[in-house]
Amino acid sequence: GRFGLVLGMGGGALPPLVKTAQKAMKVPEGKGEQWMSWIDLKDLARSIRHLLESGAAGTFNLCAPNPVRQREFTAQVERLLGPPARLRPLSPAVRLLFGEMADLVLFSHRASAAKLESTGFKFENEEVDVTLAKILS
Repeated sequence: GRFGLVLGMGGGALPPLVKTAQKAMKVPEGKGEQWMSWIDLKDLARSIRHLLESGAAGTFNLCAPNPVRQREFTAQVERLLGPPARLRPLSPAVRLLFGEMADLVLFSHRASAAKLESTGFKFENEEVDVTLAKILS
């Protein structure tokens, strides 16, 4: 399968983003127009289990059905963290912070979850603002 940006405090891309925002680090800005496909960590685990148990074959996009633009995502993180958060759409300098995960943030990824949903999988977290609020609250 192909994974979207995994959101959870136990791993994935969110902890480094939160750490950056909490330190009020100013990262060089980009336009923020890139699409970000994402998935909540719990939905990722549930979707893998669902696919294994259902015997579904093929390649699936393991991502929530509602991708967002990078600027929308970072605005939500900033709103939830409050001052002194200063997270801005990131530029290629983000590779220093995120290593291999940087491509998920830097390049546009607008994957569809339709094939996964066609197997009967139901997401618990479909909207990035609600998902981030659950994780960061």
